[in-house]
Amino acid sequence: MPHAGAGYVVFGRDPTPCLADTNGDNALSPANFSAWILNFNAGCP
Repeated sequence: MPHAGAGYVVFGRDPTPCLADTNGDNALSPANFSAWILNFNAGCP
């Protein structure tokens, strides 16, 4: 088994943005929900 335990690392950004990353910080966290609530209350689509 020459590839036993092999893995890979991806450098750079994923070309497809995550729609749940509302604040654009490239991480999914409670801050995204807070940003979504602020945008919703401001009437943003």
